[in-house]
Amino acid sequence: MNKFLFTDHYLTVGSDSSNDYVTSGSNDQTIVNQALDAMNATGKLGAVIFRRDKFHTTLPIEVPDNVVLIAEDPTYTEFIMGAGTNETVFKNKDPLNGNSNIHFHGIRVDQQGATQNGGGGISMIGLYNSSFNNMNIEESRNFNLYIGRTDGTQLSGTVDFVQGSLNVIGTGTSFVTELQAGDLVKSSAGKQGYVKEVVNDTHFRLDINWQYTSELGLTFNRIKPNTVDIWRSKFNGAIHTDNIGLGALTGTISEIESTGGAYYGIGPDHCTNFTIKDSKFHNNGNAGIGLETCTYFHVDSVDSHDNSNGIHLVSGCYHGRVTNSDFNRNSIGVHVNYNPSSGYGVSNDNIFTNNKAYNNTVHGMRIGGTARNLFDGNITYDNGNSGLVALSENGANFDHNIITNHRSYDRQISKTQDYGIRVLSGDNNIVANCITRDADHAGGNGGLVDNGTNTTVSNVIV
Repeated sequence: MNKFLFTDHYLTVGSDSSNDYVTSGSNDQTIVNQALDAMNATGKLGAVIFRRDKFHTTLPIEVPDNVVLIAEDPTYTEFIMGAGTNETVFKNKDPLNGNSNIHFHGIRVDQQGATQNGGGGISMIGLYNSSFNNMNIEESRNFNLYIGRTDGTQLSGTVDFVQGSLNVIGTGTSFVTELQAGDLVKSSAGKQGYVKEVVNDTHFRLDINWQYTSELGLTFNRIKPNTVDIWRSKFNGAIHTDNIGLGALTGTISEIESTGGAYYGIGPDHCTNFTIKDSKFHNNGNAGIGLETCTYFHVDSVDSHDNSNGIHLVSGCYHGRVTNSDFNRNSIGVHVNYNPSSGYGVSNDNIFTNNKAYNNTVHGMRIGGTARNLFDGNITYDNGNSGLVALSENGANFDHNIITNHRSYDRQISKTQDYGIRVLSGDNNIVANCITRDADHAGGNGGLVDNGTNTTVSNVIV
C-alpha cells in the first residue's frame, strides 16, 4: 500500500477492527474527525489513510492543518453524505483564519445533491499550501469544490481609492510592514484589487487603475490569496452553482474534467497567477471556464465543448493568456464582454494564441468592449454566424486590438458561418496577415466585414 512517504507517520481509518480508528458505517464523521485531530496534534504533517470502505456522514468532516487524506482504493473508498441533511461533506476546521497543508489524494465524494436543499461536496475557506489529487466528486447540491477567501487582516489607518488611478494614499497606515506586492486588498465596500508595489508606509500602487466610484477614505483588509493545486480529478455536476468555485486563488489546475455544472465548469473569481491546463470542461450550463476579475492567468491546452460558452472572460480580467485550446460545440467558443452591472472593470491586455473555435452554434469568438488584446494564430471554422466578431458594447470600446495570422472558413457542405472576421464597431484596431476567403463562407461575401473606425487592414486574403 502506497503511504505517500508517510510510512512512519500515519493512521488508518476503516470498518475493520485492525484499524487505528474504527468506523461503523453510520455518523462516521465523528470517528474521522477524531483521527484527523489526532494527526494534527502530532505537530507535523502526516497521513490519514482511509481503507476500502464507504464512509457515511450526516455532518461535515472538519479538516485541520497538516494532514494528508489518502484513499486506500481511489476507485472504491468513498464519503457519502446522508440524504436530506443539507450538509457539506468536507470543510476546513478554521474558516475564519484559514488552514494550511491539507492534501486530498484519491478521495471520492458523493453529497447526494439531488436529495439536498443546501451544502456541497468540499468547501474550504482560506486554504494555503494545499492540494487535491485524483479526486472524484459526484453530484452536489452546490459546488463540488469551493475554495473561498477569508476576510483577511484589517490594516491600520484609512486610504483613498481614486477612480482611474493606480496610486493609493493612506493616513495612519504602515504599508511597508503590512503589505507586499501581490496582496489582494479589499475596500470596506467589498471591491478588490492587487498591490503592484509598496512605495512607503503611506503610499502603494495597484497593478491596474481603480475602476470604482464612491471609494474614498475607506478602511480595507489585506487578503491572503489561497495557494492550492488541483490535479487529475473529476467533478460531476453541481445542481445549482459552479462545479468548481475558486476565490482569490494562486496555483495550478491540471488534468481535470468538469462536467454537468449548472453554471461554470470552473469559475475563478479574483484569482491571480494561476494556470488551468490539459483539462476538459463540457456540458456545463454556462461556461466551461468562466473567469471574473482575474489577472496574470494562463489557460493552456484545454478542451471545452458543449457548454453555453467555451471560455468566458466576464469583466475585470487582464494580463491573461489563452493558448493552444479547443472550443467547440458551444453557443460561443471564446467570449469576452464587459458587463457594467458587475461593478468591475473592462477585460483588457489579454493574449489569445493558437486556439481553435469551431462548430459553435453562434460565434467562434465574440470579443466585446475590450482593448489592447492580441489575437494571433487562431482558427475559427464551421460556426453558426461569425468566426470572429468584435464590437464595442456597454460604453466600452473595442480599440487598439490586434488580430493577426487568423484563419477562418466554413468547410461544411451546407455552410452556416456567414462571416470570417467581422468588426461591427471599434477604433484603431489592426487586422493583418489573415486568410478568410469570401467563397469559404455562407453567402460568399463575408470573409472580412469592417464597420470600425480607423481599422488598419493589411495582407488579408479574402
